[in-house]
Amino acid sequence: MTRNTAIRLLLLQTALMILLGWATVYLGRDEFRLFSGREEEEVPTASHVEDEGGMPVVQLSSAAIREVGIEYAKASATELAPQSTVGVTVLDPQPLVELRGRLQAAALDLQAAQAAANASRAEESRVRALFEDDRNASQRAAQQAAAQAQADAARRQSAEAALESLRAQARTAWGTTIAGWLDGADATGIDRLASGKDCLLRAAVRPEDIAGAPGLLRISVPGRAKPVATVAVGPAPQADAQLGGSGLLYRVSAPELRPGMRLSGSLSRGHRLREGALVPSAAIVWHTGKPWIYLREADEKKKDASEFRRRDVSGGEAIGDDWFVTGLEEDAEIVVRGAQVLLSEELKFQIKNENDD
Repeated sequence: MTRNTAIRLLLLQTALMILLGWATVYLGRDEFRLFSGREEEEVPTASHVEDEGGMPVVQLSSAAIREVGIEYAKASATELAPQSTVGVTVLDPQPLVELRGRLQAAALDLQAAQAAANASRAEESRVRALFEDDRNASQRAAQQAAAQAQADAARRQSAEAALESLRAQARTAWGTTIAGWLDGADATGIDRLASGKDCLLRAAVRPEDIAGAPGLLRISVPGRAKPVATVAVGPAPQADAQLGGSGLLYRVSAPELRPGMRLSGSLSRGHRLREGALVPSAAIVWHTGKPWIYLREADEKKKDASEFRRRDVSGGEAIGDDWFVTGLEEDAEIVVRGAQVLLSEELKFQIKNENDD
């Protein structure tokens, strides 16, 4: 191969490489434009964390807040009665079922005695009228009718006394409300207890908590993540020697409970109300074993930015799906969504500082 031929081949190879490069750029022009457009549309996450008195403050622009999905709302002010922890026992419904059976039997006996007394009294009146009407009935028959009427009246009185004794026993042992369930025509309350749909509870409380309306009782049911609200029945007439103190009766729909179980309950009373706010459980983040919330404030230095400060709410109380928190400002704005993102920003800031050291 001559020198001129080699030069021509080299020039041809160079020309082919240039053409191939231009072809690649031309064919990929659409993808390049799309990628460039995406870069222009991306919103930078303007995030900055400062240490303010030992507590990090997360600063986010409005665009960043929208991008990460942070939402905040004003605290819902409310009042809560003070709570106390009480011991709770699940009662056995069998004695109630047996007592209701005895009351029903006594009521039937009274009905039968009343019917017999009415019949014998009518018979006595009929025989006496015949005796007085020209001796159409003998004196002996009249005496026998009178004796029968007296005997049936005595049996009716005895049946009344027996029924009233059972009613008094029910009121003494269970209180007026449950006594009404036992003796009333509507047996729904007792039937639900007997079938296990409802459970009867006894809460041991202080004597002063008996006065007035029963407080709201929430119990910790095994297997359930949240406390269960109960329905007040009334004071328990008899003291509980095992739990101590006076008693309040409650019922609850919790089929998993069994007679004799001991539970822990939280009793709220309707006096000495505490002022606070209800915070949704979604606003709570856990860090270092404590519950926290984030409060949002406008950034005084930047118009289009917000500051988020973490606040310890260890003194709060779980109320259903919410937390009761005290000490918040009336117009405080709480992060209800995205609190975990803010905590992550804090942790990144702490790790960065440790690495810098």
